Amino acid sequence: PIYDCSELKEINIPASVKTIGDFAFYMCKSLESFIVPNGIKEIKENTFAYCEKIKSITLPEGLVTINKNAFDFCTLLTAINIPSSVTLIDDQAFSNNQSLESIVIPDSVKNIGEMVFKDCGKLKKVTLSNNIPALKRGLFKHCSSLEELKIPDSVKVIENGVFEGCSNIKTISFSKNVRTIADGCLVDCVKLEKIEVDVRNDKFHSKDGVLINSINKELIYYPAAKADKKYDIPDDVHGIAAYAFYNVKALTSVRIPKNVSYIARNAFEPAPDEILIAADSPATKYAKKYFTKYTVYDNRTGKTKNVNKNLILYIFIAVVVFLLASLMVYKKIIVKKLKSKASGEKEQVADKAQDEEIERLTQKETEEQQTVDIEHKTEKVSE
Repeated sequence: PIYDCSELKEINIPASVKTIGDFAFYMCKSLESFIVPNGIKEIKENTFAYCEKIKSITLPEGLVTINKNAFDFCTLLTAINIPSSVTLIDDQAFSNNQSLESIVIPDSVKNIGEMVFKDCGKLKKVTLSNNIPALKRGLFKHCSSLEELKIPDSVKVIENGVFEGCSNIKTISFSKNVRTIADGCLVDCVKLEKIEVDVRNDKFHSKDGVLINSINKELIYYPAAKADKKYDIPDDVHGIAAYAFYNVKALTSVRIPKNVSYIARNAFEPAPDEILIAADSPATKYAKKYFTKYTVYDNRTGKTKNVNKNLILYIFIAVVVFLLASLMVYKKIIVKKLKSKASGEKEQVADKAQDEEIERLTQKETEEQQTVDIEHKTEKVSE
């Protein structure tokens, strides 16, 4: 392999070559164009990865497989023609191609891997094969220029993060055959206004542009750019999925009905200003866990009760501070009393010692005087 030949600008490969190995032209940063010879059946892993100046690549008819990272970081490649003989495009094959604007995936392709077009920031138009069964993880992640995409009827599975960060998509449509839509597949689609689902789809449906799982009654995604300020979750919804209300801009109030039995941890991020929850809804236990403030309403009377965990927290903190302050004052008083008592006892000890010393001196003087008197008497007797 011509690995890391950073000054190589041009190379001609003879038609007799039938195989090009892994990493063959990896990091040939000056290579500007390349014609893959006829007879090559496979573009192997990282073959042209980091060929940052390559603008044109010609792929031959008869090519079957484009492997992992084959054209990763070909940052000046604006377009590429995929031959109708290709059946597999593997993980990250065209990721980080920041100049790629359009691509057509022929119907011969039966499988497209994960993150194939990740971080293709200028990609505006993609035509997908009508024979792929799934849109795999992160397929169009951070394709910020992608404005529309027709999801083929063959697609049954849409994995996590497929459209994450596709910040220009306004509408997305799911066919009748989609059976799985992962949580978070539409995260950061900040201009998404509406989600459509074929009415013949018995697994999912759209109500007012909001995606709902028809089987388990779970609200999956509320479009981030939907213009409504208030939203009443339908009464037949039983759960709210992770990222369901992620980064929603206009929404200021949400009403959660009594049938909602669970709310995923990241369902509201950030939470709207007002969250109304039916008093008899099991979702209140989730609200206590995940919401700073919410309002409980009674279905029968219509009365509401605000629950503000911040206020409760502030009261708790105030009580703790008061108790600590009281304890400190009490401690100071006790310490002062103990010091006073100790000082008094010290003075008493000093006074006692002084009295004992005086008594000792007095006794000594008495003894000395007695001795003098005895001596005086003795002298008199001697005389």
